[in-house]
This record gives sequence, C-alpha cells and structure tokens, in this order.
Amino acid sequence: MEASVESLLCQGPPWGEGEGWGPEWPREQAYLHSLAAQYQVEQYQDSYNLMTAAPDSHLLHQVTAGPYAFPVDPSLRRATDTTAVQLSEMVSLPVLMKHSVTAPLLTHVFLVNKAIVDYYFMELNVERHCEALRHFLLMEDGEFAQSLSDLLFEKLGSGQTPGELLNPLVLNSILNKSLQYSLHGDSQLAANLTFALRFLPESFHPHAPDALACLELRYKVDWPLNIVITDSCMNKYNRIFSFLLQLKHMVWTLRDVWFHLKRAALVKGAGSSVQFRQLQLYRHEMQHFVKVIQGYIANQILHVTWSEFRTKLGSAANLDDIHRTHADYLNRAIFRWEENRLPHSYKVWSRG
Repeated sequence: MEASVESLLCQGPPWGEGEGWGPEWPREQAYLHSLAAQYQVEQYQDSYNLMTAAPDSHLLHQVTAGPYAFPVDPSLRRATDTTAVQLSEMVSLPVLMKHSVTAPLLTHVFLVNKAIVDYYFMELNVERHCEALRHFLLMEDGEFAQSLSDLLFEKLGSGQTPGELLNPLVLNSILNKSLQYSLHGDSQLAANLTFALRFLPESFHPHAPDALACLELRYKVDWPLNIVITDSCMNKYNRIFSFLLQLKHMVWTLRDVWFHLKRAALVKGAGSSVQFRQLQLYRHEMQHFVKVIQGYIANQILHVTWSEFRTKLGSAANLDDIHRTHADYLNRAIFRWEENRLPHSYKVWSRG
C-alpha cells in the first residue's frame, strides 16, 4: 500500500475537537494543503520487487556499460561474452580486473605522463636549455666560441702561469667578454654558464693541444630539470667541449705561426727563400686539414645529431622518453666523432 500525504490530510482528526484538537485544526489543515500543492511530495515505497529478482551474474556489463565507460578493445568484450562464461555464468577475476581496474589505471597513467611532458616543455623549457648547451658547450654559436678561444689562447701564449690564468676573476672576465660578442649572450640562460677546474696543473705547455684540458665550462641545472640533464650528460658535453677547444687551439697556433713567418719575411727578407715557402706550404696544409675537421664535426656530426634529437624529442610520451632521448643524443654524437677518429698522422702531429 502506498499512502500519500494528501490522502492523510483529507482524513479528519483521530479524536474529536474536545479531545485535544482545538479550533486550530482546520487552519493547520489548510496550511498543509497549500504546501502539498506547492511541492511534490515523495511517496514512500512499500514494494521491493528488486529484492526478489535473481542475482545478476554478468558483472562486467555493470562495469563497462553507460555513457562514461572507458573504451576497451572489442576482442576483450568477445572474450567475456555469454559463450565464454556460459558454464559458470560468472566473469573471471583477471578479466574483471582488466576492465574495471587496468583500463582506468592506464588512462590515468597516460594523463599523468602527458601532464609531466607538458610541464617540462612549457614550464621548464627543457628544449631551450638543450639549445643553450648546444650554443655554448658545443660551440654552435661561432662568435662566442671564437671570442672565448682567442681570449684564452692569447693569455696562454703570453706566458701566464696557471695561478694567473686559472683564477675566478680572470675566467669570469673572459666569459663575460665572450658573451658580449655572442648572438645569444643576452639570453637569461647564459647566466647559468661558469668555468670550473678539473685539476690545477703545475705549469702550462702553450703549444700542446690539450694545454687547457684542466678547464671545463659548466652549466647550472636545477631540480627537476637535472632529471633530464644529469651530471653524466654534463660530463659528455664537456668531453665534446674539450675536443672542440683543442681544435680551436690548433687553428690559433697555426695562425700565430703565420704571423711569425710573415714578420720573418719582412724583417729578415726570407720571403724568397725555398725553405720559407716550404714552411708556408706545410702550415697551409695543416691549417686546411684542421679546418676541414672542424667543419666535418660541426656539420656532419653535431648538426645532424641535433636534427635527429629534435625529431625524436617531439614524440616523447613520458619523462623516461625525454631522458632517454637526450642521453642517446649525446651518446650518438660522441660515438660518431670517436668512430671517425682522426688519422694517425694527425695524432702524431698533435702530440708535438
């Protein structure tokens, strides 16, 4: 039986007016009738047929059905149809877990990974930091690299001791002057650059290609960016920087040799000498060889590897992909210039 409030209101008082119900009864009834007309009164349920129905054995239909259900592979649905469970009329626990737990979990993992990738690209600007490392440590910025190497080698050639050259005041002055000539020196990321010493040599050998092997260019990387640009990656950047600095030193030394030969030709009149011309020819051949090596490393190794890195970085789906792509970029660059090692004659000549 279902009884409404309106049917109860139509009934009279259970007792007479003289038995506790005063003259206010009609007025209260009128007030309740007005409320019942203004609001829809809920009717109490007194029939529970749902409790007498048979249990629903197809639990999967309750999990995946509805407009907000997660899309699943159609083959998974076929694997849990009536034929598959006709013997027990029950869905197995692994299948139920796959649909009710695994699918939502994978969706949330995808959303979290996408949020992390967007954070690294939009907020942390990881690609801009990689470009800054390429400009400065890989010497893609030619003006910066030329100014930095010239200032270092001029002081090295003037006979300065390690204590005079390798002090913070001198090194910071060289770095600041080089950034003034740089095309990217006004960038905020340039403030992350600083010099550091691997070791302090007892003396310099000005004509040795690795005379400044003790020096490295550091780039400050804060958390959480250091998850991608790790200390291991920075060591690899400095390996390439040190090798490129050696090539710059060779070019600078050969240019200095040219100035000395030119001065000797003017002062001592040795320009017409056969030996003098032979020296100029050797110097020219060595300088041409070193510049060809510089161009090959810059264009066929570093530039090609950078293009591959940017292409792969655009398809990164999570933080591990970003880290792996950056590490592979450096490993590939180092492998390519180590795989194409310079000939033995260059090694012998470079050792002096």
